[in-house]
Amino acid sequence: MKHHMRIGELARRFGISASKIRYLETEGLLASAPRMSNGYRTYSEASAQSLEFILLAQSLGFTLDEIKAALNRSADGRLSCIAAVELLSAKALELEQKIAQAQLLRDRLLSATLAVESRAADNRALAQRNRRYDALGEFAEPVDPRQTNFGFNV
Repeated sequence: MKHHMRIGELARRFGISASKIRYLETEGLLASAPRMSNGYRTYSEASAQSLEFILLAQSLGFTLDEIKAALNRSADGRLSCIAAVELLSAKALELEQKIAQAQLLRDRLLSATLAVESRAADNRALAQRNRRYDALGEFAEPVDPRQTNFGFNV
């Protein structure tokens, strides 16, 4: 006799909500579960394996649309090893590209930070010099460092 689970049991098994399971069914990622005479959905071990695959794919960074497309590539809703390797390799390449973009952005942010810090230090030095000149009465209008744009077009 095959073991069938109700939605709550399946949800607890994977640490997700029953509403997520219903959503995955609605989106066509998980086959609709048959209902018992009392109206409860019943899930087989095959459904549990499909759900496990979907959750694993999500944890690896695949979107639900990507998972759905992958599952639709085969007639039985299962991926061949070759197809899985292709998808995983493509996702790894996509991640490498995002990492490279993030590193470039980080470098730009650090460069901008150094430029602003340098400009701020220059402005502090100028303000200090202005205060000294003002104290001596030699410089009537000190430069206000708060009125600078720190080298950025504002």
